[in-house]
Amino acid sequence: MQGQHPSFANRVTGYFGALFLAAMGFVFYGWYFGLPQLGIPGASNQRLMEASRILEARADHQDGLITEGLKERRGDVLVVAENKLLAEQLSHGNASVQKSLLRVFDRLQRAYPGGYARLRLVDPTSQLVRASSEPGDVGQLFEDPALIERAVQPGAAELIEPLAEPGAPTSLAIVRQMHAPDKNGYPNGKLVGIVVATIELGPLVGEGFQDEDLGMHGHNTTLLFDAAGQNIARFPRVGAGEERFRLAPQVSSGFEGTLLQTDTHGTDVLVVYRHVVLSGSQGWTLVHFASKDNALGELQESANSLMVMGLLLTLVSLAFIRVAARHLTRPLHLLAQSARQLGAGDLFVRVLERPDESLEIHALSEAFNGMAGDIQKAHRTLEDQVQVRTAELASARDRAQGYLDIAGIMLLALDLQGRIAMVNRQGCILLEKTEAELIGLDWFDHFILPQDRQATRTVFGRVIRGELRLTAHHENEIITATGKRLLLAWNNATLRDASGAITGSLSSAEDVTERRRAEAELRIAAIAFESQEGMYVADGAWTILRVNQAFTAMTGYSAQEAVGQIPHSLLNSGRHDSAFYERMHQGVLSHGTWQGEVWDRRKNGDIFPVWLIITAVKTDAGVLTHYVATLSDITQRKAAEDQIRNLAFYDPLTQLPNRRLLMERLEKALATGTRHLRKGALLFIDLDNFKTLNDTLGHDMGDLLLQQVAKRLSTCVREYDTVARLGGDEFVVMLEDLSESALEAATQAETVGEKILRTLNQVYLLASHEHHSTPSIGVTLFGEQHEGIDEPLKRADLAMYQAKAAGRNTLRFFDPQMQAVVAARAALEAGLREALVRGQFLLHYQVQVATGPGSEHRRMTGAEVLVRWKHPARGMVSPAEFIPLAEETGLILPLGQWVLETACAQLAQWAHTPALAHLTIAVNVSARQFHQFDFVQQVHKVLDATGANPQRLKLELTEGLLVSNIEDVIAKMGSLKSLGVGFSLDDFGTGYSSLSYLKRLPLDQLKIDQSFVRDILVDPNDAAIAHMVVVLANSLGLAVIAEGVETEAQKAFLASQGCHAYQGYLFSRPLPLAEFEAFVTQGQAPG
Repeated sequence: MQGQHPSFANRVTGYFGALFLAAMGFVFYGWYFGLPQLGIPGASNQRLMEASRILEARADHQDGLITEGLKERRGDVLVVAENKLLAEQLSHGNASVQKSLLRVFDRLQRAYPGGYARLRLVDPTSQLVRASSEPGDVGQLFEDPALIERAVQPGAAELIEPLAEPGAPTSLAIVRQMHAPDKNGYPNGKLVGIVVATIELGPLVGEGFQDEDLGMHGHNTTLLFDAAGQNIARFPRVGAGEERFRLAPQVSSGFEGTLLQTDTHGTDVLVVYRHVVLSGSQGWTLVHFASKDNALGELQESANSLMVMGLLLTLVSLAFIRVAARHLTRPLHLLAQSARQLGAGDLFVRVLERPDESLEIHALSEAFNGMAGDIQKAHRTLEDQVQVRTAELASARDRAQGYLDIAGIMLLALDLQGRIAMVNRQGCILLEKTEAELIGLDWFDHFILPQDRQATRTVFGRVIRGELRLTAHHENEIITATGKRLLLAWNNATLRDASGAITGSLSSAEDVTERRRAEAELRIAAIAFESQEGMYVADGAWTILRVNQAFTAMTGYSAQEAVGQIPHSLLNSGRHDSAFYERMHQGVLSHGTWQGEVWDRRKNGDIFPVWLIITAVKTDAGVLTHYVATLSDITQRKAAEDQIRNLAFYDPLTQLPNRRLLMERLEKALATGTRHLRKGALLFIDLDNFKTLNDTLGHDMGDLLLQQVAKRLSTCVREYDTVARLGGDEFVVMLEDLSESALEAATQAETVGEKILRTLNQVYLLASHEHHSTPSIGVTLFGEQHEGIDEPLKRADLAMYQAKAAGRNTLRFFDPQMQAVVAARAALEAGLREALVRGQFLLHYQVQVATGPGSEHRRMTGAEVLVRWKHPARGMVSPAEFIPLAEETGLILPLGQWVLETACAQLAQWAHTPALAHLTIAVNVSARQFHQFDFVQQVHKVLDATGANPQRLKLELTEGLLVSNIEDVIAKMGSLKSLGVGFSLDDFGTGYSSLSYLKRLPLDQLKIDQSFVRDILVDPNDAAIAHMVVVLANSLGLAVIAEGVETEAQKAFLASQGCHAYQGYLFSRPLPLAEFEAFVTQGQAPG
């Protein structure tokens, strides 16, 4: 009630305050608007008239200053223009004119200190300054060519114009023509120059004249306008674009006098106009103005002082009235305070009666005390009745709670503060707390997700305040007492008391988490079905139930034509028999899925290859209900494979097998010859002086020769022998199935070699040129012992060089004493052994990074360790040179053990550095090292000795490891996996991994080999392989990483395929330890 009605003290204060303010207002009105002479309006008019007289006097004074000053300056310029000495010197181009002009300028400066800014003589033709009071001007072009052009016109003896000179906007130029003296000595001869005198307008206008001369506060302003109405001077000056004054329209018709105007900002100004006559028809307009507020400044200050005094008097009077009113009403306030205490429940409060109280207050106090006693008696009676009623309500509440607990959904009531006031048994189950624990808890703080908490509480507060209607139905996520997230569907209502005021909310909630998840999965499945791959769904009898758009586009069959058909009949190409489809069917039944290459027929009859994946759909009980098939058209991939194979194995110029195919056939021949004890031979053929042909007749002729040599070589051998071109002018002939006797085999090889010599010595017709070419041939036998495929080729190459040394056009067999390569290999092996003893090996670290899907943020996750050999004499030895030798000699075992120990020791050190503790280290393990019977124990021992975290260690295995003894491999990997060690399959896709083995291996990661990444943007096959690796990894639940990533384009392509982990020079080259640690902590690799 206190907030709705004013107190008695406020009323008294208001009444007397209003009366006082009315009196003060009447007095102020009489003073301000009443008497014409004594009031503000009369004084203002009188002050404006006085200010006008002062402004007019100043304008007249400045008009006189300008007129007299210009008259004197014009006379000075005339004297200079008629100076015969200057005219003669100027006309004859005498350099002394500069000194003469300086003497003249000096005299003028002494006569009029500060009256001239600059004096110059300008050539009327070239407009070059010939002489100047500022020597730096001499020889320069005059800055205002238009002024000189006007000055040289006939009849333009004198010009007075503002000078367009940067930095001097208030400068004035007085310009006169200078003529050479005639024969009588009068300046009536030829025009020889232009005199330009620059003067400052400030001294002429009286720039220092201040407003105090007017007896006014603030500044007044002087402006000069030319005949065209352009502002040529202003005092005081302002910046560009700041001028607010505009000429009155009357000025153009010759007006002189005083006006009250408004500037461009709406300010009233008092303006005086005067005309300044220059020479002839030239004239200016002088403007002097001051702000109207400046003119009335002192009067306004007086009025403000009187108003402040009146305001202070009013405030003091109101304060006195207020104090008196509070004193009169103090007893009533004490009585009201006692009443509020009684209302708050203090039934023992009474009003003390005072002897100095008025009769009315005394009577009121007695009545209050009597009423308080009656209320106290009634309260005791009411308390007894409340206890009885409370017991009845508790019994009713327990019955109602029993009804609520039967409900299968959560019932929840919140009070005005959002605290739980009621919850049923299902609510306790969902929220995972007892009813006693839940009652009184803040719903928003304990069960709303942190990111939604503030917004939800704000909406609830607006509902409680009646600003917003409560949403009847909605869904949102909550978090239970144990941290579980549930999606609830709510029905809400507000609770109101008998007066209609909101007292809280009542809600029912149902857990729809699983229902919504199932709906989302159905939507995803529907979208996935309409993918880019062809798909069909068949029932358990292989009858097609549904196809997608991609299936129709691929096969030509619409959904209406395909539904109800058997896919094997609809798409049968005739290339597969019934046994093939039966094996496919049995594969699906046995393994739940089947995939492979199938040839299908389109509706138009075209036969095309597809990669078919069939998956069986079963119930929870294992009953097969449907088949889902995915078809990928691999026509382009098959064509690309054929083309790639041709490019990969045959020389495009000669169509002969290339080095790769030769090496494959040589490998088979070595195996076959050893098995059947038959010898073979390699003939290494190099054309003599082939470079001379290229240099003289051109490469086209060289290509023709190579093609004819290829044809002749093919005629010299049997059908099953091989003729290959290695490159350039080098050819190799491989003879198989020779005699078991080495001597007889050598004779057979020599016979073929001699035949080749005779054939290749015959004349060649290259276009219109006859050419003679000879070969040098090196011969070696193979099949006498087990050896690598490179060894016979090296021997034949060495024998060819021996034929070259013997004079060319001859044939030589391999000389064993020429094996420099063997000696070098032995030296390298010895060096390897010494390096292990002397500790010449070191590790480099290449960073591995990961990015999130759709994100460019790069996280450094670990590094692969790469061994380097720092030879004391040779420097860094390439791993490609010593790793294969280490594998062959068995030195890979101690070397691999050292790498593992060093990497684990480094992991243990990084664990104590926060910036490096999260990194993993990948260590390459060779097949020979892994197949050691105690390899698991070795790793266990190293981890224990170094204290490294096994979960930070990742072993990289190659596909060659899976060729033999796969069960032993799986067992060892499982043992190490139980320790926490991770596994990555390195160089994946380059070998012959079996998918059935991959499914059994406890791998963590597949690694896309750099040979696929290198040409992934230009080679469709490499791109397809990379994509299949990612898909396979995802299907097996494995991570995938690509190595050899060198460009952003490669990284972007891999990311688009789903690969988000990388390693390669794009991020960093392999670094020594110190540089790698600096790179990780500072985020920048050395250049």
